[in-house]
Amino acid sequence: MPVGLYVLAYAVRKNSNTLSSPIGLGHAQQLLAAALGYKSLAAYQAAQAAGQETDVLDDVAHVLLHEDVLVARAAELGVAGPENLPRLVSMAFKSVLPGVRIANSESDLQDDVRLAVEWQVENDPACAGQMVGANHDGVDETYVELEFEFGDVPDPGNALSVDVAGQITLRVDRDRPYSGHRVKFKGGVFLERLGRTLLAKPRFEAEHAILTGYDDV
Repeated sequence: MPVGLYVLAYAVRKNSNTLSSPIGLGHAQQLLAAALGYKSLAAYQAAQAAGQETDVLDDVAHVLLHEDVLVARAAELGVAGPENLPRLVSMAFKSVLPGVRIANSESDLQDDVRLAVEWQVENDPACAGQMVGANHDGVDETYVELEFEFGDVPDPGNALSVDVAGQITLRVDRDRPYSGHRVKFKGGVFLERLGRTLLAKPRFEAEHAILTGYDDV
């Protein structure tokens, strides 16, 4: 079944049963809309109708939690225990969409995206093909020079393209002939917004990858 706000709200309500003051389903929907940056559920639904928010959350990979808006909305609704709300929202996402990364700040979001891109780099056909040519003992470190501002990611329907470069450093296998231990690459990362605080899975495309060694600059 496609995941929408109602499904997440049900998870929040269910998880709040362990609290002294459980949260009703209606309030849970309002609080989730706030966590996604909206002052009311009606404002969130209006953004959906305008195509500014995805109706289905299945493709969401990264969420920037608006804790300040969430706590303020809880106070307006008279919801007790605002200190528990960020945890309840995170638990709801992780139980319904376990692959989603929750960030509490833009810097955390940037780190999460960078980690996702590092994994894609290591599994990119061009980079992986160069790694095959090295007599190595696994990946030691992957570095991606990726800089972006969340605000620069355009509205849903468009993507932000960011030029990136970096290298994969491999562990040298001393029992086999040395053939190189660094894969240097250049390429692009494409970031797509699915809502005010939502990003789809970043997409990496390599333009160039080459295996280098100690003597290569």
